[in-house]
Amino acid sequence: SIKTHARLLQAPQDSNVTFLSDPKGLAGRAFGCSRGYRPEDSAMSPYFKLYLMLFGFGCWATLPAVLGGYIGNPFRGQRWVEHAMARQCKEGVWPANGLVLDDDGNVERNKYSELPLVGSWPRR
Repeated sequence: SIKTHARLLQAPQDSNVTFLSDPKGLAGRAFGCSRGYRPEDSAMSPYFKLYLMLFGFGCWATLPAVLGGYIGNPFRGQRWVEHAMARQCKEGVWPANGLVLDDDGNVERNKYSELPLVGSWPRR
């Protein structure tokens, strides 16, 4: 449920964030998002569809996006990522060991920047 999602994210109760649920995916369709490979085909295994989608069936950019989520992106950084990681470290949420914070909670060192090759990328 959306309440469980907000709880798992540890969203502050007094934040300006509003969580909305869209179980039928109407908002995504209104924005032209792909529904994947053969979305109405209930006879085909959803796991097989996922496998095919990784290779571009139904959504050509799936695999690069997934890989970028795992290894980062050398072209464009996202400041919110390190910000969210710092918040997790302060609250002890796993993984809480990727950053070294100073006494004020500011990022002193990002251990991911020490990784070979991808450590110099803006988004990791």
